[in-house]
Amino acid sequence: MQITIYTKPKCQPCRLTKMKFDSLGIPYEELPALEHSDYLQSLGYSAVPVIEVDLGEGATAHWANYRPTFIEQLHATLADKMVAGKVSVPGNV
Repeated sequence: MQITIYTKPKCQPCRLTKMKFDSLGIPYEELPALEHSDYLQSLGYSAVPVIEVDLGEGATAHWANYRPTFIEQLHATLADKMVAGKVSVPGNV
């Protein structure tokens, strides 16, 4: 499972999102939203951060803005899958 956070400089919701991921120990890759704006617009997003979770087998989940409840749910899901031995999570990039 890979997680990508698309951010912009001086973005408070971006900073809060990364802090939440970091505090829960969830690894992610950070990419600049400005360099990926066409892709993000194709997903229907104009606000940042945009969080994209590759669930495997071509499935993805994504959302925009700072959503601590979503991040906590993702953390719980990752923890459950790791205990069951069903997912390996790469380190921060």
